[in-house]
Amino acid sequence: MDQRARNLARIDAGFLLVAGVGMAAYGASYPASSAVIEGLVSQGHHPQMARLLAWAQGAWLGFTFGVVLIFLSAFLLRRFARLEMSDESGEIGISGLSPDEHILALNAGLKTIQKDLEALLSADDMSDYLEISERMEALKEEHVGGLVAQKDRLVAQHGLLAYAQFISSVSAAERNLNRAWSTLVDGYPEEALRSLGLSQSALEGLHLHPAG
Repeated sequence: MDQRARNLARIDAGFLLVAGVGMAAYGASYPASSAVIEGLVSQGHHPQMARLLAWAQGAWLGFTFGVVLIFLSAFLLRRFARLEMSDESGEIGISGLSPDEHILALNAGLKTIQKDLEALLSADDMSDYLEISERMEALKEEHVGGLVAQKDRLVAQHGLLAYAQFISSVSAAERNLNRAWSTLVDGYPEEALRSLGLSQSALEGLHLHPAG
């Protein structure tokens, strides 16, 4: 269930809760019929028991249904809360590195890929080009994706302007990494090497500085 659907479902659960409380409250305050009470008393019931039985005859269904709705909505809201906590835990797991750690790891990965590609090129060996292109893709997903996943938290910590300047350089590195991937897949390793170098240049000395 995506976030939009979950929000709509949470609203529905809220309506169920309100409806349940309303029905239960109405049932609890339902006035017992005096005639029914008198009839039950005449049958030998204690007045208090007669009042309870008279109330139950007219209100038990609505009251019970209201209580059921309350428990159902509480269950749904609790479930949604658990899903939110699970999503947050997953996001923390994916984006647990700091921005500087992501940049260092991304740069190190680019250098390793560049070195391996140069070795293949000098040996005129094209057999591992696919493996290298897959490493490029994994590097981008893990570190560029990790930085994007932290956007809201980083903006709150460092300010929108600082984050925008930082992510602009990351995007430049990503574009060159994408170009390196596509040119390597198309069979142009020299151009891929050049793009890898440009990607590293975009990350050189890059830090996310706090706002102010």
